[in-house]
Amino acid sequence: MAEMSEKEMPLTGRKSKFEEPPQGLEIDKKRALELAQKVTKLRVTSTSERIVTSVPPIPPPLNHKSAYKTLPDGREVPDAEKLLVHFTLEGRLEEETAVRIIQDVRECFKAEPNIVNVQPPVTVCGDVHGQFFDLVKLFDIGGPPKTTTYVFLGDLVDRGCFSMEVCLYLFSLKINRPDGCVIIRGNHECRRMTSYFNFKDESTYKYSEDLYNEVMKTFDCMPLCVNIGNKFLGIHGGISPAITSLSDIKKIDRFREPPFSGPMCDLIWADPFGNEEDFMSKQFEANKVRGCSYFYGYHAVSRFLDNTGFLSIIRAHEAQEQGYKLFPAHEKTKFPTVVTIFSAPNYCDVYNNKGAILLFQNDVFNIRQFHCSPHPFNLPDFMDVFSWSLPFVAEKVTEILYILTRLSSEDPEEQHVEVDEQGRAIVKNKVDSVGRFLRMYQTLRQEKEAIIQLKVISYSFLFTSVLPFFSNSWLGAHTHMQARCTSLMHAHIRTLCIHLARGGYALSDRVGNRVFSARSFLLAC
Repeated sequence: MAEMSEKEMPLTGRKSKFEEPPQGLEIDKKRALELAQKVTKLRVTSTSERIVTSVPPIPPPLNHKSAYKTLPDGREVPDAEKLLVHFTLEGRLEEETAVRIIQDVRECFKAEPNIVNVQPPVTVCGDVHGQFFDLVKLFDIGGPPKTTTYVFLGDLVDRGCFSMEVCLYLFSLKINRPDGCVIIRGNHECRRMTSYFNFKDESTYKYSEDLYNEVMKTFDCMPLCVNIGNKFLGIHGGISPAITSLSDIKKIDRFREPPFSGPMCDLIWADPFGNEEDFMSKQFEANKVRGCSYFYGYHAVSRFLDNTGFLSIIRAHEAQEQGYKLFPAHEKTKFPTVVTIFSAPNYCDVYNNKGAILLFQNDVFNIRQFHCSPHPFNLPDFMDVFSWSLPFVAEKVTEILYILTRLSSEDPEEQHVEVDEQGRAIVKNKVDSVGRFLRMYQTLRQEKEAIIQLKVISYSFLFTSVLPFFSNSWLGAHTHMQARCTSLMHAHIRTLCIHLARGGYALSDRVGNRVFSARSFLLAC
């Protein structure tokens, strides 16, 4: 038998050279076990898991089955309690579900007259302006919407970033209790205002323009006034020479876009004189601040109250530092002729005002104030983080390139390299070009940040003249706009709408000594 080589020999009976550990290598089994346990505990980062687990995830959109419930009488209505929790977590609805809520509440509005009758006890609320998280606090103070009758005096939308949530939630309450949630029309419940302010942008960002159009159709059906126990008339704006009795209101054709003049316009746009002396001495005067409708005074309101038998007019429409304002009392009843109520605390995140609601029960008239609630942050114009940060990133990348080109041109170790004048000029031009780009990106970033700050305090409007006047001092423009913040609160957009529709005449509002045309307002948006 031929002798087998070591490679071919069977392992049986042969001692493996790996049976014993090599000399000098000691294996600590306990230490190895500890290392293995630590390795198994290492968390592998997943692309499908949230990095910041302390922030709760946004829930998925609710469909019809999840958003609606069936009542004992067989009616299907939105589950308002579930929607409240869902919207608080920044959730949304499937578009078909949102459209159904909007269409269902439209039928509720259609069935109501121009003046809705409500019996006390009742809680009256002023402007909300898309401040959903403050609306949640409002319900905590005013009482549960299941058992409390609420009256909202219009201006549900615009300026705040959660107008769609405000609408869908209040519409859900209205569908559940048509008589327990009364909503009348304000000046912002129209196409012109929502197009120039942010509600249309919010609607198309969160849902679509088709849904926005459905909301506008529903706004066209809202009633105009509310009769509270035959003692108070709730309206958004006020009265005018064309409104002397309730019959003047009842005969208005409200199912349309508000006109530029007339009784319907006056109900949602008129203001009482802000100065007490004017209020007591004048009856009516053209409202040049708004660009439409009228200012009205004590004698005009007293005559209207005497004709209709009401105790007072309760209105909204104007921001108040304390959340409310009581006007001089009627000489016969000794009760304020006009009460302004405003329910949007820290209006536009700038005013630091209080919000207020009015409770009327058992012939007791009570006003409750409340402060603002924290809310999720939104970038201006619902901008995404990439668009927001792009100028900053571009500036930094350009800065790096600039530094690299400067270093390469000033490196002392390369000074011995002979470079002709043409090459030297080329390098110098490149360095200068990168430097110009750097300065340009710096200017763009700084001006963009300043413009965004200005738009926050000026309700998304900037005068074109502000930019050249304060191009070297954004702080000056910031202070200038803050000083004009109150007086320009409503005037600009409404005046723009009117004059654009009438052919673009010069506007009556002034800043300094300059008169701004409708075109300049449009360019400044």
